[in-house]
Amino acid sequence: MGIETALLVHAGATASAVAHGLFTADGSPSVAFARLLLSSSQSTGLLFVANCAIATVLLGAVLLRIVFLGRLSVLEAANAGERALSWVMLKTVGVAAIHSDSADSPELVAWALWGTAMGVLRVFTSLARDRVERQSSSVSLTFTERARTASLIAVLFALDALAARVVASVASDNLLTCWLLLYDTVIVALSLLLLSVRFGSHLYEVAGFHHSASSGERRRRQLYVGEIAIEVTTDALALSYTTTLLWMHGLSLHLVDAILLLHVRALVLSLWQRTSRFAGYLAVSRSLHKAFSDVPETELAAMDEVCAVCREQLDRAKRLPCGHMFHSLCLQRWLEVRTACPTCRRPLVGE
Repeated sequence: MGIETALLVHAGATASAVAHGLFTADGSPSVAFARLLLSSSQSTGLLFVANCAIATVLLGAVLLRIVFLGRLSVLEAANAGERALSWVMLKTVGVAAIHSDSADSPELVAWALWGTAMGVLRVFTSLARDRVERQSSSVSLTFTERARTASLIAVLFALDALAARVVASVASDNLLTCWLLLYDTVIVALSLLLLSVRFGSHLYEVAGFHHSASSGERRRRQLYVGEIAIEVTTDALALSYTTTLLWMHGLSLHLVDAILLLHVRALVLSLWQRTSRFAGYLAVSRSLHKAFSDVPETELAAMDEVCAVCREQLDRAKRLPCGHMFHSLCLQRWLEVRTACPTCRRPLVGE
Protein backbone atom coordinates (compact mmCIF):
# COMPACT_ATOMS: atom_id res chain seq x y z
CA MET A 1 0.00 0.00 0.00
CA GLY A 2 1.38 3.44 -0.93
CA ILE A 3 0.53 5.15 2.37
CA GLU A 4 2.08 2.40 4.45
CA THR A 5 5.26 2.44 2.32
CA ALA A 6 5.52 6.20 2.84
CA LEU A 7 5.17 5.67 6.59
CA LEU A 8 7.98 3.12 6.59
CA VAL A 9 10.23 5.49 4.63
CA HIS A 10 9.35 8.32 6.99
CA ALA A 11 10.13 6.18 10.05
CA GLY A 12 13.44 5.14 8.51
CA ALA A 13 14.39 8.75 7.89
CA THR A 14 13.49 9.65 11.47
CA ALA A 15 15.54 6.77 12.83
CA SER A 16 18.49 7.81 10.64
CA ALA A 17 18.30 11.35 12.00
CA VAL A 18 18.33 10.05 15.56
CA ALA A 19 21.24 7.71 14.84
CA HIS A 20 23.18 10.51 13.15
CA GLY A 21 22.69 12.73 16.18
CA LEU A 22 23.73 9.97 18.57
CA PHE A 23 26.88 8.78 16.88
CA THR A 24 28.35 11.86 15.23
CA ALA A 25 28.08 14.39 18.04
CA ASP A 26 30.72 14.72 20.69
CA GLY A 27 30.12 13.32 24.13
CA SER A 28 27.93 10.53 25.41
CA PRO A 29 24.81 9.37 23.49
CA SER A 30 22.49 10.94 26.07
CA VAL A 31 24.19 14.32 25.73
CA ALA A 32 24.12 14.02 21.95
CA PHE A 33 20.41 13.23 21.97
CA ALA A 34 19.69 16.23 24.19
CA ARG A 35 21.68 18.42 21.80
CA LEU A 36 19.68 16.99 18.92
CA LEU A 37 16.38 17.94 20.55
CA LEU A 38 17.54 21.44 21.49
CA SER A 39 19.88 22.01 18.55
CA SER A 40 18.31 25.02 16.86
CA SER A 41 15.38 26.05 19.03
CA GLN A 42 12.95 24.73 21.58
CA SER A 43 10.16 24.57 18.98
CA THR A 44 12.37 22.52 16.64
CA GLY A 45 13.03 19.97 19.38
CA LEU A 46 9.35 19.87 20.24
CA LEU A 47 8.38 19.27 16.62
CA PHE A 48 11.01 16.55 16.34
CA VAL A 49 9.58 14.73 19.36
CA ALA A 50 6.05 15.14 17.98
CA ASN A 51 7.20 13.79 14.63
CA CYS A 52 8.70 10.70 16.30
CA ALA A 53 5.54 10.12 18.36
CA ILE A 54 3.18 10.45 15.40
CA ALA A 55 5.36 8.18 13.27
CA THR A 56 5.32 5.60 16.07
CA VAL A 57 1.52 5.73 16.34
CA LEU A 58 1.05 5.38 12.59
CA LEU A 59 3.52 2.51 12.37
CA GLY A 60 1.65 0.82 15.20
CA ALA A 61 -1.48 1.20 13.09
CA VAL A 62 0.25 -0.53 10.17
CA LEU A 63 1.24 -3.43 12.45
CA LEU A 64 -2.34 -3.71 13.74
CA ARG A 65 -3.59 -3.89 10.18
CA ILE A 66 -1.08 -6.58 9.22
CA VAL A 67 -1.66 -8.76 12.31
CA PHE A 68 -5.44 -8.56 12.69
CA LEU A 69 -6.89 -7.53 9.33
CA GLY A 70 -4.47 -8.67 6.68
CA ARG A 71 -4.99 -7.21 3.23
CA LEU A 72 -7.87 -4.74 3.11
CA SER A 73 -10.45 -4.94 0.37
CA VAL A 74 -10.81 -2.00 -1.99
CA LEU A 75 -14.02 -0.91 -0.24
CA GLU A 76 -12.48 -1.19 3.23
CA ALA A 77 -9.43 0.84 2.19
CA ALA A 78 -11.61 3.54 0.60
CA ASN A 79 -13.87 3.75 3.65
CA ALA A 80 -10.85 3.94 5.97
CA GLY A 81 -9.40 6.81 3.94
CA GLU A 82 -12.68 8.74 3.98
CA ARG A 83 -13.11 8.25 7.74
CA ALA A 84 -9.53 9.32 8.43
CA LEU A 85 -10.04 12.48 6.37
CA SER A 86 -13.32 13.23 8.16
CA TRP A 87 -11.59 12.74 11.51
CA VAL A 88 -8.75 15.12 10.57
CA MET A 89 -11.25 17.78 9.51
CA LEU A 90 -13.33 17.33 12.69
CA LYS A 91 -10.31 17.51 14.99
CA THR A 92 -8.89 20.50 13.15
CA VAL A 93 -12.14 22.37 13.74
CA GLY A 94 -12.18 21.21 17.38
CA VAL A 95 -8.62 22.38 18.07
CA ALA A 96 -9.35 25.67 16.30
CA ALA A 97 -12.36 26.18 18.60
CA ILE A 98 -10.39 25.33 21.75
CA HIS A 99 -7.29 27.40 20.89
CA SER A 100 -8.80 30.25 18.91
CA ASP A 101 -6.80 32.83 20.86
CA SER A 102 -3.85 30.66 21.86
CA ALA A 103 -0.50 30.03 20.22
CA ASP A 104 0.84 27.65 22.86
CA SER A 105 2.90 25.26 20.74
CA PRO A 106 3.37 22.48 23.34
CA GLU A 107 -0.36 22.29 23.98
CA LEU A 108 -1.20 22.31 20.28
CA VAL A 109 1.32 19.52 19.69
CA ALA A 110 -0.24 17.53 22.56
CA TRP A 111 -3.70 17.89 20.97
CA ALA A 112 -2.24 16.80 17.60
CA LEU A 113 -0.73 13.69 19.18
CA TRP A 114 -3.97 12.88 20.97
CA GLY A 115 -5.99 13.40 17.79
CA THR A 116 -3.66 11.10 15.86
CA ALA A 117 -3.86 8.32 18.46
CA MET A 118 -7.64 8.49 18.82
CA GLY A 119 -8.05 8.82 15.07
CA VAL A 120 -6.24 5.52 14.63
CA LEU A 121 -8.58 3.90 17.17
CA ARG A 122 -11.64 5.36 15.44
CA VAL A 123 -10.53 4.21 11.99
CA PHE A 124 -9.71 0.70 13.23
CA THR A 125 -13.05 0.51 15.01
CA SER A 126 -14.79 1.31 11.73
CA LEU A 127 -12.60 -1.25 9.92
CA ALA A 128 -13.54 -3.86 12.50
CA ARG A 129 -17.21 -3.00 11.95
CA ASP A 130 -16.81 -3.41 8.19
CA ARG A 131 -15.07 -6.74 8.75
CA VAL A 132 -17.85 -7.97 11.08
CA GLU A 133 -20.51 -6.99 8.56
CA ARG A 134 -18.66 -8.84 5.81
CA GLN A 135 -18.22 -11.93 7.98
CA SER A 136 -21.87 -11.86 9.02
CA SER A 137 -22.91 -12.29 5.39
CA SER A 138 -20.43 -15.10 4.70
CA VAL A 139 -20.90 -18.79 5.48
CA SER A 140 -17.41 -19.98 4.52
CA LEU A 141 -15.28 -18.32 7.21
CA THR A 142 -12.76 -20.23 9.27
CA PHE A 143 -12.33 -20.16 13.02
CA THR A 144 -9.03 -18.29 12.60
CA GLU A 145 -10.68 -15.42 10.71
CA ARG A 146 -13.33 -14.97 13.38
CA ALA A 147 -10.70 -15.27 16.12
CA ARG A 148 -8.62 -12.50 14.51
CA THR A 149 -11.66 -10.21 14.43
CA ALA A 150 -12.49 -10.96 18.07
CA SER A 151 -8.85 -10.35 19.03
CA LEU A 152 -8.84 -7.01 17.20
CA ILE A 153 -11.92 -5.88 19.12
CA ALA A 154 -10.28 -6.93 22.42
CA VAL A 155 -7.03 -5.08 21.56
CA LEU A 156 -8.96 -1.92 20.63
CA PHE A 157 -10.83 -2.11 23.94
CA ALA A 158 -7.50 -2.41 25.78
CA LEU A 159 -5.92 0.52 23.91
CA ASP A 160 -8.99 2.67 24.53
CA ALA A 161 -8.90 1.82 28.25
CA LEU A 162 -5.20 2.75 28.32
CA ALA A 163 -5.98 6.09 26.66
CA ALA A 164 -8.71 6.79 29.23
CA ARG A 165 -6.27 5.95 32.03
CA VAL A 166 -3.73 8.41 30.61
CA VAL A 167 -6.38 11.14 30.47
CA ALA A 168 -7.46 10.46 34.06
CA SER A 169 -3.89 10.74 35.31
CA VAL A 170 -2.87 13.78 33.26
CA ALA A 171 -5.96 16.00 33.04
CA SER A 172 -7.88 15.12 36.22
CA ASP A 173 -7.28 18.60 37.69
CA ASN A 174 -9.03 20.32 34.77
CA LEU A 175 -12.58 19.01 34.36
CA LEU A 176 -13.22 20.74 31.03
CA THR A 177 -10.04 19.41 29.41
CA CYS A 178 -10.70 16.00 30.95
CA TRP A 179 -14.18 15.93 29.39
CA LEU A 180 -12.90 16.99 25.97
CA LEU A 181 -10.31 14.22 26.03
CA LEU A 182 -12.45 11.51 27.60
CA TYR A 183 -15.18 12.12 25.03
CA ASP A 184 -13.06 10.43 22.36
CA THR A 185 -12.40 7.37 24.53
CA VAL A 186 -16.08 7.07 25.52
CA ILE A 187 -17.23 7.26 21.88
CA VAL A 188 -14.72 4.56 20.89
CA ALA A 189 -15.85 2.41 23.84
CA LEU A 190 -19.52 2.75 22.85
CA SER A 191 -18.72 1.92 19.22
CA LEU A 192 -16.78 -1.15 20.31
CA LEU A 193 -19.58 -2.17 22.65
CA LEU A 194 -22.11 -1.97 19.81
CA LEU A 195 -19.73 -3.88 17.56
CA SER A 196 -19.25 -6.57 20.24
CA VAL A 197 -23.01 -6.99 20.59
CA ARG A 198 -23.43 -7.45 16.83
CA PHE A 199 -20.46 -9.79 16.53
CA GLY A 200 -21.59 -11.80 19.55
CA SER A 201 -25.06 -12.14 18.02
CA HIS A 202 -23.49 -13.37 14.79
CA LEU A 203 -21.39 -15.96 16.62
CA TYR A 204 -24.50 -17.02 18.54
CA GLU A 205 -26.36 -17.67 15.31
CA VAL A 206 -23.40 -19.45 13.72
CA ALA A 207 -23.10 -21.75 16.74
CA GLY A 208 -26.80 -22.61 16.40
CA PHE A 209 -27.71 -21.90 20.02
CA HIS A 210 -31.20 -20.54 19.20
CA HIS A 211 -33.90 -23.02 20.15
CA SER A 212 -37.09 -21.67 18.58
CA ALA A 213 -38.43 -18.96 16.33
CA SER A 214 -40.02 -17.14 19.28
CA SER A 215 -36.76 -17.08 21.24
CA GLY A 216 -34.90 -15.88 18.15
CA GLU A 217 -37.46 -13.13 17.62
CA ARG A 218 -37.21 -12.06 21.26
CA ARG A 219 -33.40 -11.99 21.13
CA ARG A 220 -33.52 -10.00 17.91
CA ARG A 221 -35.84 -7.46 19.52
CA GLN A 222 -33.57 -7.12 22.57
CA LEU A 223 -30.55 -6.68 20.32
CA TYR A 224 -32.28 -3.93 18.36
CA VAL A 225 -33.30 -2.07 21.54
CA GLY A 226 -29.72 -2.29 22.83
CA GLU A 227 -28.31 -0.98 19.55
CA ILE A 228 -30.72 1.95 19.50
CA ALA A 229 -29.83 2.82 23.11
CA ILE A 230 -26.10 2.88 22.29
CA GLU A 231 -26.61 4.91 19.11
CA VAL A 232 -28.82 7.48 20.86
CA THR A 233 -26.28 7.78 23.70
CA THR A 234 -23.49 8.29 21.15
CA ASP A 235 -25.43 11.06 19.36
CA ALA A 236 -26.28 12.74 22.67
CA LEU A 237 -22.62 12.74 23.77
CA ALA A 238 -21.54 14.08 20.37
CA LEU A 239 -24.12 16.87 20.66
CA SER A 240 -22.86 17.75 24.15
CA TYR A 241 -19.24 17.74 22.94
CA THR A 242 -20.00 19.96 19.93
CA THR A 243 -22.00 22.46 21.97
CA THR A 244 -19.11 22.60 24.44
CA LEU A 245 -16.74 23.50 21.60
CA LEU A 246 -19.22 26.10 20.38
CA TRP A 247 -19.44 27.60 23.88
CA MET A 248 -15.64 27.70 24.23
CA HIS A 249 -15.17 29.37 20.87
CA GLY A 250 -18.06 31.79 21.25
CA LEU A 251 -20.50 32.80 18.54
CA SER A 252 -18.89 35.04 15.94
CA LEU A 253 -18.73 35.42 12.17
CA HIS A 254 -16.17 32.66 11.82
CA LEU A 255 -15.91 29.53 9.68
CA VAL A 256 -15.43 27.37 12.79
CA ASP A 257 -18.79 28.52 14.18
CA ALA A 258 -20.55 27.72 10.90
CA ILE A 259 -19.09 24.20 10.80
CA LEU A 260 -19.96 23.54 14.46
CA LEU A 261 -23.52 24.83 14.01
CA LEU A 262 -24.00 22.58 10.96
CA HIS A 263 -22.69 19.65 13.00
CA VAL A 264 -25.10 20.48 15.83
CA ARG A 265 -27.97 20.59 13.34
CA ALA A 266 -26.99 17.19 11.90
CA LEU A 267 -26.77 15.64 15.38
CA VAL A 268 -30.15 17.04 16.46
CA LEU A 269 -31.72 15.71 13.25
CA SER A 270 -30.09 12.30 13.81
CA LEU A 271 -31.39 12.14 17.39
CA TRP A 272 -34.88 13.10 16.26
CA GLN A 273 -34.93 10.48 13.50
CA ARG A 274 -33.64 7.72 15.77
CA THR A 275 -36.08 8.44 18.58
CA SER A 276 -39.03 8.85 16.19
CA ARG A 277 -38.23 5.60 14.41
CA PHE A 278 -37.82 3.80 17.72
CA ALA A 279 -41.10 5.18 19.07
CA GLY A 280 -42.88 4.01 15.93
CA TYR A 281 -41.19 0.62 16.18
CA LEU A 282 -42.34 0.18 19.76
CA ALA A 283 -45.89 1.23 18.90
CA VAL A 284 -46.16 -1.35 16.11
CA SER A 285 -44.02 -4.08 17.66
CA ARG A 286 -46.03 -4.22 20.90
CA SER A 287 -49.21 -4.96 18.97
CA LEU A 288 -47.66 -7.02 16.18
CA HIS A 289 -49.29 -10.31 17.14
CA LYS A 290 -52.63 -8.79 18.15
CA ALA A 291 -53.13 -6.09 15.53
CA PHE A 292 -52.11 -8.15 12.50
CA SER A 293 -53.96 -11.39 11.92
CA ASP A 294 -52.40 -14.75 11.06
CA VAL A 295 -53.13 -16.04 7.57
CA PRO A 296 -54.70 -19.54 7.56
CA GLU A 297 -52.33 -22.22 6.28
CA THR A 298 -54.94 -23.46 3.79
CA GLU A 299 -55.12 -20.00 2.22
CA LEU A 300 -51.32 -19.80 2.02
CA ALA A 301 -51.11 -23.21 0.37
CA ALA A 302 -53.66 -22.18 -2.25
CA MET A 303 -51.96 -18.85 -3.00
CA ASP A 304 -48.36 -20.17 -3.15
CA GLU A 305 -46.96 -16.77 -2.12
CA VAL A 306 -43.42 -15.81 -1.08
CA CYS A 307 -42.36 -13.30 1.58
CA ALA A 308 -41.33 -10.01 -0.04
CA VAL A 309 -38.59 -9.51 2.58
CA CYS A 310 -36.70 -12.84 2.52
CA ARG A 311 -38.13 -14.23 -0.77
CA GLU A 312 -38.84 -17.58 0.91
CA GLN A 313 -42.07 -19.56 0.71
CA LEU A 314 -44.80 -18.41 3.10
CA ASP A 315 -45.75 -21.29 5.38
CA ARG A 316 -46.87 -18.99 8.22
CA ALA A 317 -47.62 -15.33 7.70
CA LYS A 318 -49.02 -12.11 9.11
CA ARG A 319 -51.44 -10.05 7.03
CA LEU A 320 -51.10 -6.27 7.22
CA PRO A 321 -54.10 -3.90 6.91
CA CYS A 322 -53.09 -3.25 3.30
CA GLY A 323 -53.45 -6.98 2.53
CA HIS A 324 -49.76 -7.84 2.01
CA MET A 325 -48.37 -10.87 3.86
CA PHE A 326 -44.97 -11.55 5.41
CA HIS A 327 -43.21 -13.86 7.83
CA SER A 328 -43.62 -12.63 11.39
CA LEU A 329 -39.84 -12.53 12.02
CA CYS A 330 -39.19 -10.83 8.68
CA LEU A 331 -41.80 -8.22 9.50
CA GLN A 332 -40.22 -7.70 12.93
CA ARG A 333 -36.82 -7.07 11.34
CA TRP A 334 -38.32 -4.73 8.73
CA LEU A 335 -39.92 -2.65 11.47
CA GLU A 336 -36.44 -1.92 12.79
CA VAL A 337 -35.85 0.03 9.58
CA ARG A 338 -39.28 1.49 8.73
CA THR A 339 -42.72 1.33 10.31
CA ALA A 340 -44.46 0.88 6.97
CA CYS A 341 -45.46 -2.01 4.73
CA PRO A 342 -42.37 -3.36 2.93
CA THR A 343 -44.32 -3.61 -0.34
CA CYS A 344 -46.61 -0.59 -0.62
CA ARG A 345 -45.03 1.62 2.12
CA ARG A 346 -48.39 2.20 3.81
CA PRO A 347 -47.67 3.53 7.36
CA LEU A 348 -48.37 1.03 10.14
CA VAL A 349 -48.29 3.39 13.10
CA GLY A 350 -51.83 4.00 14.30
CA GLU A 351 -53.22 1.03 12.36
